[in-house]
Amino acid sequence: MKNLESAASGALILRATLNMKIKNEDGLLAYLSTKIIESTDSVADAQSSNKKVVWTEDDREKWLGAVPKVELVYDDRYLFVLNVTLTVDTKASNATEDDLLNILLQVCVANVLLMCC
Repeated sequence: MKNLESAASGALILRATLNMKIKNEDGLLAYLSTKIIESTDSVADAQSSNKKVVWTEDDREKWLGAVPKVELVYDDRYLFVLNVTLTVDTKASNATEDDLLNILLQVCVANVLLMCC
């Protein structure tokens, strides 16, 4: 039981609501094609079509230590990133919550995924 407790402690789960416009759906799909996707999910109704994509980043230097698992939820009908969840091992990471969110936004803007500001 102590092993499970030790493994579970030190995890940071950052949930952020973005509601940011996607510049180009093809750009988003091209970016996602560079990731090893762990899971996807889709939910559609009359008003929206939400997709969830989950992957684990691979650049420890960029993410200041431990790489996060990223869960991105976006509306592919109206092209908005709705929210993101980042999960990281704080024992192996030097990144704060603000660092993680800023790195993610920098990656998105640099890859021309999101409208800036």
